[in-house]
Amino acid sequence: GTQSLHTNSFDEAIGLPTDFSAALARSTQLVLAEESGIGHVVDPWGGSYMMESLTDELVREAEAVINEIEEMGGMAVAVASGMPKTRIEQSATRKQARIDSKNDVIVGVNKFEPEPGREQPVVEPRVIDNSLVREAQVEQLRELRTSRDEAKAAEALASLS
Repeated sequence: GTQSLHTNSFDEAIGLPTDFSAALARSTQLVLAEESGIGHVVDPWGGSYMMESLTDELVREAEAVINEIEEMGGMAVAVASGMPKTRIEQSATRKQARIDSKNDVIVGVNKFEPEPGREQPVVEPRVIDNSLVREAQVEQLRELRTSRDEAKAAEALASLS
């Protein structure tokens, strides 16, 4: 079954969440947990056919993607081919079409929308300089490689095969 449910930050689709949006998402989870009382039940959907079948479907689909990636030669090969990016873009396009047609409801976006003319706060997305992040990660890797015990590293690698 499902172990947890997560409320995404409203700006997560366009970048890393801001502190404000992350706090709002967390507060939303707290309201849902408190008002529904779901935290007081060990397994609220235990045995629920709908939940079990949806979970089983998700597992099957995830395993199919994992198998496809493994058949390609692994995640590095898949990323180099552009497969994950393409799949994410296709999924996002399908999802947006369902939202636009109101087949998927998002409260405040395509149902129970704010009153026309009512000013909505603008939250600027968090901007991350990926080149700086990459440089920092490369430097950490260099430091690790120069400071590690080569014999232990070779032994660990040998134990993987």
